[in-house]
Amino acid sequence: MSMTQVTTDTSPSGDPHCPNCHTVLPPKATFCATCGERVVKKNVVSLLQDKVDITTRYRISSLVRRRPYVSLFFAIDNQQLRPVGIRDIDISGLGKEGRANACDTVQQEYDLLRRESI
Repeated sequence: MSMTQVTTDTSPSGDPHCPNCHTVLPPKATFCATCGERVVKKNVVSLLQDKVDITTRYRISSLVRRRPYVSLFFAIDNQQLRPVGIRDIDISGLGKEGRANACDTVQQEYDLLRRESI
């Protein structure tokens, strides 16, 4: 089971727009470049881009840690040719509300890590 992410509202031209300042945004924008507002999400789609199998995008180099429901791996991103960390979280045992909470928590953590120079 994969985590899910949601897509944005679109303008009449079909392009997504900022809910705060209504600036037209790139299709996969997470934040508005004009006002900095987080783009509001509505429709659920897979986080895996183009439904590509994770094993074709990444080459796992080592297992760092395995705990119940969570595994942490070091890998190489085959598209950007850089090292990455992959955390595999099994949410199949959670109910609908639990999955939504898990997705929100992971998104918040991603937003925090994205701001750091790691």
